[in-house]
Amino acid sequence: DWSSDVCSSDLKEEDQIPFINLMAEKNYFSKEGIEAAIDWASRKQKTELLSILMNEQHKRFPKKKKTFEL
Repeated sequence: DWSSDVCSSDLKEEDQIPFINLMAEKNYFSKEGIEAAIDWASRKQKTELLSILMNEQHKRFPKKKKTFEL
């Protein structure tokens, strides 16, 4: 997926967050792409970017709640 490539590209540091916000606004992230971007941001210790990506992942790809019936 190209979203993690964008994060690790030559994009200037000050342009990364606005670009990620634009990608999120336009719904350009795939589930695999956002996971790769989160992994990259975590390894690079980009905490603000990581927070944005994790929030977007939670909104776009929520985990299904487990239900138990007795």
